Amino acid sequence: MRYFLLLAALLIAGTAWADSTDSFELRKLQAIQSAQKHKPEAESALKTLLRERPTDTALLFQLGIFLGDRGRQLEPGKTRKAIMREARKYFIEAGKLGFKDPLITTALAAIKEDGSESTDHLSDNPEIDGILHEAEEAYAHHQFDRAIERYQAALKIQPTNYFATLNLGDAYFSSERFAEAVTWFKKAVVLNPNRETAYRYCGDALLRQGRKDDALDQFLSAIIAEPYNGYPWRGLQSGLKVFLLKPWQAAQEVPTATITDGSRGPEIHLTDNTNALQLGYAAARVEWQGKYRAARFPQETPYRWTLEEEVYALNSLLKIYAELKSVKQPPELAQAFTDATESMDELAEISAAGLLEAHVLFFRANKDIAADYAGYRDKNRDKLRSYLIKYYLHIP
Repeated sequence: MRYFLLLAALLIAGTAWADSTDSFELRKLQAIQSAQKHKPEAESALKTLLRERPTDTALLFQLGIFLGDRGRQLEPGKTRKAIMREARKYFIEAGKLGFKDPLITTALAAIKEDGSESTDHLSDNPEIDGILHEAEEAYAHHQFDRAIERYQAALKIQPTNYFATLNLGDAYFSSERFAEAVTWFKKAVVLNPNRETAYRYCGDALLRQGRKDDALDQFLSAIIAEPYNGYPWRGLQSGLKVFLLKPWQAAQEVPTATITDGSRGPEIHLTDNTNALQLGYAAARVEWQGKYRAARFPQETPYRWTLEEEVYALNSLLKIYAELKSVKQPPELAQAFTDATESMDELAEISAAGLLEAHVLFFRANKDIAADYAGYRDKNRDKLRSYLIKYYLHIP
């Protein structure tokens, strides 16, 4: 629900970086700001800009948001469905043109092909489910006091309802009562600390209060809660200009390798530009499998590339790197070694800080390794936060 109001703010954050001397970009910013304020003239302004640049994905997506919000102000019927179909059309076009933001998936999931809207089952308790749908309908019509009253009614029956707690905060946020919003978002965090949404929403509300440091902490908590969900990273990006930060991933050029099960054991798949470091990394993974795989993965259990295996391989690679660094490289290896030096030095620093697991889980994880994340997170939230601060945001 909330994203139809919040997305505009997120897009504005990116658009505002554009060169204000460009007439189109200035008019685009003004149109998006107008749309966020639900001004009727915003629709015409957005469509005019799209006639000039029909492939501008931010405009397409913003127009979809605006129309979706306008449609939800109407009573159910043909007109509402027609507007929702039009909104969906703009979302689809933005996606076809390469709009990669995770918000596109959510937006499209909310509207069916015929213009009807997806209706979620919000609670297994029929009474609470009915109250929550009343709250959602009130929110969609910008009747925020009515929405607040209905969410509170649901919480009187079930005080631990995460959805009601989160969206009660959201109703306060949308009516610009940010202190109350923060209170309820933090209550939602307590109810489920492993969901990212309440942290992210709380960060938005804190930013509106000018509490930058507290907001950044909440955005980082959202990433730690669900790093493989695109939304928390998007939430952090929306505040980067305010935080005066330009994040970048440390140790980006560290070797990796493809290893598969062959008829006679692990098989390393090499590329034309394979070098000594990549070979060392691959050999370390094969070594780990030879020493530990049988115990950890009996024959009847499918093999899974684990966090333990990856950390073992990277630690072995660092030992090889240290040895190679102490001797002069032959000409045919010198360039590849030089190219990897910066990333390998960063990796060595990360390892020395005790944050190698965090690095792997954030930036080297595949589906297999990601399965180890929850167990690590539950015991090491402080390490995950320290990694993001020092090696992604690069805050001293």
